[in-house]
Amino acid sequence: MVQVWYNWYLNDRLVESEKRPTFPAALLKRGDRVLLEAVPYDGKLAGVTLRSETVTVDNTPPSITRVGVDLKSDERGDRLQAFVEASDLDHDIPQFLYRWTKNGYVIKESEEDFLELTEVKPRDLVVAEVRPRDKQSAGKIVRSDPYTVGNSAPKIVSSPPTSLGQNGYEYAVKVLDPESDSVNFRLAVAPTGMAIDQTTGNIAWDIAHVKPGVHRVKILATDEQGGFSFQEFELTVAASESSKPDP
Repeated sequence: MVQVWYNWYLNDRLVESEKRPTFPAALLKRGDRVLLEAVPYDGKLAGVTLRSETVTVDNTPPSITRVGVDLKSDERGDRLQAFVEASDLDHDIPQFLYRWTKNGYVIKESEEDFLELTEVKPRDLVVAEVRPRDKQSAGKIVRSDPYTVGNSAPKIVSSPPTSLGQNGYEYAVKVLDPESDSVNFRLAVAPTGMAIDQTTGNIAWDIAHVKPGVHRVKILATDEQGGFSFQEFELTVAASESSKPDP
């Protein structure tokens, strides 16, 4: 039985560790020169050595070692973020194309590395498929593990007025829920006479008979899946703003 010995030369130097018929692309970079020698051997004698032409490597595409998906919060709110670990042997700066799938269906394909939570709902399975590329060629697509979407709590995005009107206090509480769930409002802590509409979040407070001083308020916003957030603040009622004198 005839065997074949393979000798790989990289930039005119023999690569002792590589004896297979294929050469690892990870060992190459743009501009490298590669040559292969093939030597037949029947167990007793070696045959005539055949040499390939020298090949110059034009470009090695970037490669991805890991892709992950996680929830990220910043000044723009909560969203799903893809995290990519990649390398390029030619020291090019790789770019990435992201394909987002939800429950097996493609819902977004772009260079953006994030997915808004308005695109998904709790218990959806989200996968990010990422293809790296440099200016000359594209690498292999790598997929993240499936990410199971959980519920995101509503966020109170309005700021309470700090001044009191002549006849009382009004505040329209505004919330943002990533899944567009309905939100219920209640006052966890409030001074006597203050009320909030459970559906709209509108607060009204008649201060005509309120004692002067500092009054603490805590608003609780809860969505239909149990996610919640709260907002706390204090209001100061001066003696001149209340018809009831200090005791």
